[in-house]
Amino acid sequence: VPFDEFKSTFEGRVNAIGRVVALMAPWNSPCYLTRVWCVFEMSQALQVPGIELDIIMPPEEKLAFGKALEDGTGELEDVYKVLWSVSVED
Repeated sequence: VPFDEFKSTFEGRVNAIGRVVALMAPWNSPCYLTRVWCVFEMSQALQVPGIELDIIMPPEEKLAFGKALEDGTGELEDVYKVLWSVSVED
């Protein structure tokens, strides 16, 4: 699919829905961030005024995330590493 067609289709759908729900699981390597259309829809939600972005985690992932930050086995740096690892070129 040519990028312009992809962009137009997804952009139109995200704008029409007005909301993106991003499931971040597992928290330290979210599958959501491995799919180009998911990264694109999140980008739309962050750039277009009026589109709501909800980031959700299953209860066990939320607990693991909180525990990692609380007990020192994880740090905010770990969250940044996850985000920095996103590559839509691969």
